[in-house]
Amino acid sequence: MSERDFQELMRRMRERREELGLSYQDLASLTGMSKSSLQRYETGEIKNFPVGRLPDLARALQTTEYALTGWDSPAGEAPEPDDPFAQELFAAYGAVKDRFDEDDIADIKMFMRMVAERERKKRRP
Repeated sequence: MSERDFQELMRRMRERREELGLSYQDLASLTGMSKSSLQRYETGEIKNFPVGRLPDLARALQTTEYALTGWDSPAGEAPEPDDPFAQELFAAYGAVKDRFDEDDIADIKMFMRMVAERERKKRRP
């Protein structure tokens, strides 16, 4: 995850937590993560967010992991029809998804979203 992507994720996390009126302790209780870690993620003190915890965080914040990461729909489930690279990723994911557990699939989808977005940015003028 790039520094910019991480900052956006943490900004969305903070905004949603504040919208819901949740304290760090509230969010810690809902996610099973430590209060201090959540606070340090939000402030950028810790820059290595455990991607496998994103579904728990999204659930606690009453949103989706896709909304937190800035994606409207999960990669591999709704690829852009005019994006051949995303279509290739979707096909590759579909061929192997039954081999992985839920946490692995969440990580794979996040990775696919990041790679597809990076490729789209490369093609923009």
